[in-house]
Amino acid sequence: MRHRFTITILFFLFTACFARAQQFGGNPSGTKWQQINTDTVRVIFPKGFDQKAQRIAAIVHQLQKKYGHTIGDSIRKVNIVLQNQTLVSNAYVALGPYRSEFYTTPPQHAFELGGVSWTDNLAVHEFRHVQQYSNFRKGLSKFASFILGEEGQAIANAAAVPDWFFEGDAVFNETKLTRQGRGTLPLFFSSYQSLYNSGRHYSYMKMRNGSFRHYVPNHYNLGYLLVAYGRKQYGDDIWRKVTDDAVRFQPLFYPFQGAWKKNTGLSFSRYVQNAMAFYEQQWKPGKGYEPEWLSQPVKNNVVHYKYPYPAADGSLIVLKNSYSSIPAFYKILPGNKEVKIAVRDIAVDDYFSYNNGKIAYAAFRPDVRWGNRDYTVIKLLDTESGEEKQVTGPGRFFSPDISHDGRRIAAVIPAADTSQLVILQTADGKMIRAEKGKDMVYSYPKFSADDAALYWVARNAKGEMAIYKAGVEGGKTEPVLPFSNRIIGFLQVQHDTLLFSTTYKGKDELWGLVDDKRQKGPYRLASYATGLYQGALRGNKVIGAAFTADGYRLASFSALWEPVALKDALTDLYVPEVYRQQDHLALDSLPGRQYAVGKYPKSFHLLNIHSWRPFYDYPEYSFTLYGENVLNTFRSEIAYRYNQNESSHQLGYNGIYGGSYLQPLFGIHNTWQRSALWNKDTTLNWNELVAYAGLRLPLNLSGGRQYRNLGLQATVNTEQVRWTGVGQKLL
Repeated sequence: MRHRFTITILFFLFTACFARAQQFGGNPSGTKWQQINTDTVRVIFPKGFDQKAQRIAAIVHQLQKKYGHTIGDSIRKVNIVLQNQTLVSNAYVALGPYRSEFYTTPPQHAFELGGVSWTDNLAVHEFRHVQQYSNFRKGLSKFASFILGEEGQAIANAAAVPDWFFEGDAVFNETKLTRQGRGTLPLFFSSYQSLYNSGRHYSYMKMRNGSFRHYVPNHYNLGYLLVAYGRKQYGDDIWRKVTDDAVRFQPLFYPFQGAWKKNTGLSFSRYVQNAMAFYEQQWKPGKGYEPEWLSQPVKNNVVHYKYPYPAADGSLIVLKNSYSSIPAFYKILPGNKEVKIAVRDIAVDDYFSYNNGKIAYAAFRPDVRWGNRDYTVIKLLDTESGEEKQVTGPGRFFSPDISHDGRRIAAVIPAADTSQLVILQTADGKMIRAEKGKDMVYSYPKFSADDAALYWVARNAKGEMAIYKAGVEGGKTEPVLPFSNRIIGFLQVQHDTLLFSTTYKGKDELWGLVDDKRQKGPYRLASYATGLYQGALRGNKVIGAAFTADGYRLASFSALWEPVALKDALTDLYVPEVYRQQDHLALDSLPGRQYAVGKYPKSFHLLNIHSWRPFYDYPEYSFTLYGENVLNTFRSEIAYRYNQNESSHQLGYNGIYGGSYLQPLFGIHNTWQRSALWNKDTTLNWNELVAYAGLRLPLNLSGGRQYRNLGLQATVNTEQVRWTGVGQKLL
């Protein structure tokens, strides 16, 4: 027998793009997990998140009971993990392993995703994906799951059903079952409307696959248009019939297109043409207001100019980025000459504020070790000198606004469907005042012209939005604009005028209020067919960022100052006949059942084998089992290999635990009947055992303008050789 020990030390540095996906070992080891466990769902949540978990469980049961038949009646119980320390508003449902995660921080920007309770929205949208996967395990897709496990179904479903259907069907569901699904939001439709207005008619394949040069809306936009039109033309069960055939691969080639033609008698290409023609007919421009463009399109690029602020010298301060350049602050001088001020640090969103030569924005700071815990810091940038300073330490700050005198900063600290408004000292970041919003989400605070008051946008759980006002030093909080079912955002204060973006008759427009003792307004100031945002006044002109197929462009309009009555503004756009008003209220009357809450053991289903892969790579056959637990803290592989040259067999195991600060990793592989020629007449045989154990430390050092990740790893390796047969005598 022969032994050999080695020590391996590795480190690697790499960059990564900003995204929120499955984070291995992403939660601090001290997190205490609880669960609500029913026959339909297991909601896993941090201690203290009981109320949200109860509501999510109730929503899921209601959806399955009343609203699952349009995709299928099967349901496979799902695990939903609630992550409350991330700052990116997102969620997913995945196979391999089958699970879902909700990132519960609500977005500040409600024009894109609506204003209803963020966790309600996630429950409705993501559970539709659960229903899809539960009903897409049929025919060849089911056979693929036998061959490869959950990853097999994932591969087969992706090959049979385009990604736009998965998301379009889920967006339809959120529109059907809430007051503010994306099917009611003008910005959601502005994507394809802007292409139509610019005379661009892309092929289905370009709409399906996107472009690195031209603006192509994503699969959410395309999916909703096609899914909603299909419901309108062929009824609520059309997509159930189509997907049922497609996931069975009936027909084998182009199953989705073939299933569509089988169930409708119409070719799929003709259907896409008909659907787009239906929407384009409603997008035909009427009498509009043609702007003076302050920024020009760039050929083969998409360039965004956002958040124009007028400066004292007559210039505009904006944030600019494009497909070929990272975000940077610019000064737009008279004559539209551009001067770059500075590159912006990495941020969760694009929002910034400007007053008297100072830019305030929230820069992203990830936790060094725990991938599911994020922070932001507030930064101040001097537009003349280019000097930048950090005002606060790591926190959860969004939408900062700097006062006119530069002494204070207002910001929002969001949590799941709630938030608080804080006022900080610019000198040291110390908190002066906090205003908590119980069951309300705050966004876009702005100081009044004299810095004595503060305005901000508030939204309640129903998605109704209002503008509030309160004294900076305290006092009564009062609504300036009452709650209504509309989207409001991007406040801007100029003298006694409060500008904001809001929805009106199927468009996002710029409105204003004159906040004096009589409070005049609201007034419509400017409008553009595909949306106008982030307004500023320059004399009797209104400047805003107009949504176009070339990116957000700066545009100047003559101010309308048209008085309007405030009332609910959001309705089902373009296909209202496929919705019932009572369905929009589906979440208002959930059963009052309280589900039992218990502890969720971190060791539960630790191995959790979800997929397997047979593989052949000459001269080896192999079969590997893959395991990963729901909390994403333990991964393992169990593999068998047969080498046809040696006629040897190997059984091995690799594992890594990510739930501690240092990640232990380990493995053991035993091979029997290895062989090699000693000479032309003698063959040696032996058995070989290889094992290792070590520690890994993944670090996220991103910050400033760079993404940086550093991984450290050290392992101890041992190898034991046991000679058999004649080798015992020769060696």
